[in-house]
Amino acid sequence: MALCDLGTVHQAAGQLDAARSKYEEALKYSPAYGLPVFNLGVLAAALGDEDAATRLYSRAVALNPSHVEAYHNLGLQHGKAGDLSASIACFERAVAVNPNSEVTAQCLAVALAQRGSARCGAGDMEAGLACYHRALGYNAKCPEAHFNLGVAYTGLAAAALAASGRGGVTGGGEGPSGVAEAGEAEAVGEGGDSSSSAAALAAA
Repeated sequence: MALCDLGTVHQAAGQLDAARSKYEEALKYSPAYGLPVFNLGVLAAALGDEDAATRLYSRAVALNPSHVEAYHNLGLQHGKAGDLSASIACFERAVAVNPNSEVTAQCLAVALAQRGSARCGAGDMEAGLACYHRALGYNAKCPEAHFNLGVAYTGLAAAALAASGRGGVTGGGEGPSGVAEAGEAEAVGEGGDSSSSAAALAAA
């Protein structure tokens, strides 16, 4: 624990090599200790080594299935890699462990809105609408979900009017072609603090 804490001090001071050395030393004494593995993942992400970050976060949650921050950051990594399903699964796990994690709930809502856009774009409006409503269940103020839900319902109304021969409502009936611009999602450090390794969720 002391070695890991010392590594955190070095990391906060920008001494990344020294921090890595302490985390690796801590693992030599306690190979099953998940925190230094997580911190090594944060370092890897900060240095732009996305593959290493993903591997380390995956190892961290394997060692500690209740590590909310590790699941959150792993969700971001999967999102950046374009694996929306894996990203959503990680965020869902984090929220299940800690329902009060507002940052993770917001990220989950955005990811679900992205999935909703993909479903609507593929013509499955029912599944798309369900995703948007699920997103709002996690974050009632999610702008991506609200915007695309409005677009989807407008499209459905236009299609219904066109089918009845009445017309008069603008907008297509195929649903949104993409989600509203997502805000930046940040990786978190131990204790829920944002780190410098911020990452935007990948668009679906």
